[in-house]
Amino acid sequence: MPENPPFASTGSPSALLKEQRGRAPCRLCEKHFHPSDFVTSTNYTDTVTGKVIEVPLKLRRLKPGTVPSIFPGCPTYLSQDKSAAREGPEEKRARMEAKALQDALQESLITQQEEEQSNAISSLEDLLCHTDKLLVGDFWSKRPVANSIQPFRRSEANYQADLTSVTSLQRGEAFSI
Repeated sequence: MPENPPFASTGSPSALLKEQRGRAPCRLCEKHFHPSDFVTSTNYTDTVTGKVIEVPLKLRRLKPGTVPSIFPGCPTYLSQDKSAAREGPEEKRARMEAKALQDALQESLITQQEEEQSNAISSLEDLLCHTDKLLVGDFWSKRPVANSIQPFRRSEANYQADLTSVTSLQRGEAFSI
């Protein structure tokens, strides 16, 4: 039972248990503590190499300041876990950034899948539809001829002539320069 001033008279379940039993030294088994209340290993940092050596303990030990928190047969409010403390600002910021990153990655994957589906070409008609949407710039042009598409490179000399002679181009129709 805790005998330190901060824990001895806090009205904690351990103080109530001590009063109920009426005996001075009272002992509790490990069933009255949460598994997180125990230390199962110790570590040592080697100052020369900087390595951290962790060694398991033969016997588990209670963490300093730990009080019993599980009381079977008592009201449930005495046995509730009170370790639900507020999250610190750094932890919250890191958690929120990780969540935002995961959301952005998920959205990016969905967008990529939609883009791949919209760019899928399975027939010549799909290819012709996609080439109408394709912006190839001023350097390349396309020439649909019968059942094929012929890409060609425009020369600078013929570029101005192409702009004036070609007024409209429909699918399946060839144009002349």
